[in-house]
Amino acid sequence: ITPAGWRATVKPASKWRTWANYPIQGTGGDIMRLTTIALDGQGVQVLAIVHDSWVIACRQGQEQQVRDAIECARRAACERVLKGFDLKMGIKVYADRYRDE
Repeated sequence: ITPAGWRATVKPASKWRTWANYPIQGTGGDIMRLTTIALDGQGVQVLAIVHDSWVIACRQGQEQQVRDAIECARRAACERVLKGFDLKMGIKVYADRYRDE
């Protein structure tokens, strides 16, 4: 069971590596879910979740506001899932984006 309560069913043919890795992957999934929910609650436009990251859209000049929202969501998710352990997340801004002429 993960910190947020997600359960997994152990099948007889399961490999031991699957279950050795489950606590780490499950906890990461909990953090991703809670961060995504918090971002949505703040009105951040999440376009996609790609493996262990988000693709987020914002208007030019709003990058700092989105960074602040991500930081708030990250802190809340880590506090709930990791009980005080502060997991850092990297943020990359791609300013070279599509522009409609």
